[in-house]
Amino acid sequence: MRKPNVCGGYIAPLVVSACLLWLPVAGLAQQQASPSFPPATQLTPIFNAAVSLDVPLRAITSGAGVDALSFGGTKNGLVAGEAAVFFKQVLADDFEFKRMQGMQLASKMRFIAAQFNALLSNDLWKRSAAHANRMAQLLAGELAGIRGVALTQQTQANEVFVTLPPEIIPKLQERWPFHVWNDATSEARLITSFDTVEADVTDFAERVRDAIGAKEKQWI
Repeated sequence: MRKPNVCGGYIAPLVVSACLLWLPVAGLAQQQASPSFPPATQLTPIFNAAVSLDVPLRAITSGAGVDALSFGGTKNGLVAGEAAVFFKQVLADDFEFKRMQGMQLASKMRFIAAQFNALLSNDLWKRSAAHANRMAQLLAGELAGIRGVALTQQTQANEVFVTLPPEIIPKLQERWPFHVWNDATSEARLITSFDTVEADVTDFAERVRDAIGAKEKQWI
């Protein structure tokens, strides 16, 4: 289970719980993923979903019936780090050996873990995620008013999906690298983060306007 989903929307806690009801019958554990990399396939962290839903992290993890969580922090400010969180001790009994077998035992692990101490203290995770979500709303608003650009998904967290004229994408990517989600429809996936500032949003929107304007002038 991933929240928000790959299209930037979140899954409400009650829906998560409902989806998980059948898993024990099938003999499966309820695992929730919140990956942080690689960039081309990364999903929005669980932090952004919790802020958007205005609920504590517990509400969309253990409180929704999740047994295990892949807890990524890179998208919310960590240099590097992914924690495996087990809400049922029995599931973690031999995980330390599986971690080594999977070559996931980093040297000096305490330095990686220390980042989570900072992230989860004094609501730093919440402030960072809320800022990223606000920047996404600002970006969506800026792009929605540009002719030739169309929002394709509701902006609920920190991802904005838009279709752009394909001719202007390479030029935009020279300054602001982003992933083209669907080449056939020229749909782009734009992600804001904890360190996105309003000037970044304004600059990108202005470049889109300028690029579209320059393209239109060619036909005058």
